Amino acid sequence: MIRWRAAVAMGALLLPAGAVAGCGAATAGSAIVNSAAAIPSPVPAVTTPPSGAGPGPARSSAAGPPSVVTTTVTAVTTMTTAATTPSPPTATAPAAPPTDLAGEVHGFITAVDVPNATLTVDKIDWFTGAAAQQACAADGVTDTSNNWCTGYYWRNRNPALRTVAVSPDATITVLDGSASVPGSLARVAQRIGQAHSTYLLVVTDGRVTEVHESYAP
Repeated sequence: MIRWRAAVAMGALLLPAGAVAGCGAATAGSAIVNSAAAIPSPVPAVTTPPSGAGPGPARSSAAGPPSVVTTTVTAVTTMTTAATTPSPPTATAPAAPPTDLAGEVHGFITAVDVPNATLTVDKIDWFTGAAAQQACAADGVTDTSNNWCTGYYWRNRNPALRTVAVSPDATITVLDGSASVPGSLARVAQRIGQAHSTYLLVVTDGRVTEVHESYAP
């Protein structure tokens, strides 16, 4: 019994060094393998290409080129302004007051409203030639100086005053001595304060289209 135990002990002592070392290496190898399995694999780096690079259409990005964003905002602002800005009102002539005057009208202009383009007229009956002679005879007028009653005559039996609108493109003439010269409503306003002249008006569709200061000797 004692010899057997000693032999077993000696056998254990005589184990080859490689066997012991192999066991140690295997154990160490197993530890290394297990440690490597526990380490996570690194995440591969992803390189993001610049915006708009590569084939295909460019993609919109909030971090896109400033010029693109600025242009877009400017365009939207311009369109919004154009859509919300009201158009200026179109200028129109003032409404014409109602009048019973039409065609050729003779009379005295008693007032001129230049801003509103109106005249106030004291209408008269106008006669020339033979009609003037007949009217003078009917009225008992015998004065024939300065061609009165022989060449022209006027009668004013109705003191009513009428206000009539003047067309924006009316033809206006006034007297410079005995000659007719181009005038204006402002010039007519001056003339009625300088001379007690009669005027020939032409009224078309409720508006005066011609104003002529008449010459009398």
